[in-house]
Amino acid sequence: MSDNKSKRRGGESKINLDSITRRDYLGGVLVGTGAALLTGLTPRELLAQSGGARSAPSVYPPVDPETAALFDGPSGVGDYRGSNGNTWDVLSRAHRIRDGVFDAADIAAAPVEEDDYDVVIIGGGGAGIGAAYRLKKERGEGLRVLTLENHNIFGGEAKMNEFEVDGYKIYGPQGSNMTYVPSESGQSVLNFDLLYDEYVDIKMPLEYSWTPLTGAKKNLEFDVSNFMFMVQATVSDSIAYYNQAGENREKPKPVRNPWVKGLEGLDLDPEVQRDLLKWRWELVLDRPKEGLEEWLDQMTYEQLLVDVHGLRPEVARFCDPLLASA
Repeated sequence: MSDNKSKRRGGESKINLDSITRRDYLGGVLVGTGAALLTGLTPRELLAQSGGARSAPSVYPPVDPETAALFDGPSGVGDYRGSNGNTWDVLSRAHRIRDGVFDAADIAAAPVEEDDYDVVIIGGGGAGIGAAYRLKKERGEGLRVLTLENHNIFGGEAKMNEFEVDGYKIYGPQGSNMTYVPSESGQSVLNFDLLYDEYVDIKMPLEYSWTPLTGAKKNLEFDVSNFMFMVQATVSDSIAYYNQAGENREKPKPVRNPWVKGLEGLDLDPEVQRDLLKWRWELVLDRPKEGLEEWLDQMTYEQLLVDVHGLRPEVARFCDPLLASA
């Protein structure tokens, strides 16, 4: 973007919106975000204060690695390290913006784009990339679009994720877990257009040639649970639950396809094992004849399981991460 031309009138800097610099834009967005969260002031009002008094501390302590590790859990590694969402680093930065405490040098150091852009799109996820594509298709290739993305890899939730847990590399989806490859124009799934014309336009492959399996004594099994929510993935040899290491076991022992095996081999309390199987396979909601939604709104899911259906509290604790993934 070309340098901003401003005119002074009554002490107020008036910006020519036809030609705004990237530095001005980022500064306004950053300050405006803090304003929206804190004081309700506009970016112009905050900028006019020239860094006035703040109630929040002017200096935040650096991110503590131990605290970050406890908060983050097995965070992404490699190229996906900056695409994990609610990490301690992201949370800390968000608090700085909320409290109006940020390094003005970061804004001053933002490179000045010497080009003019017609449209600025915030976010390089599927919606942002799709909007840029559609705008250029409708307005012509001459349309200049700048997409701002704060992750190392664009794609939003439609990304792979890469973790390292106990020395093992684990790969999985970031958010959107699968896609359909269209075979003809106009196809849809669940009322969603499969974008055949867009596939053709950007030269996405519509057919795949599979590499023959060699060097294996038997066929390989591929994990289908990767393409489901965890709470739906119940029957698969790709799923295993682990016992924790203890006095009688040096290393955690995996139990594959545990639900089909009735959770045998997991060293569970017999009552907990019984209630988990009841929750998974047999539970029928004990509901009132009328006002179901109002009735459910009066309790948590844990209260429904424990107080209404009489299941052990351990069942509710087991459900928490599964339901969170859905």
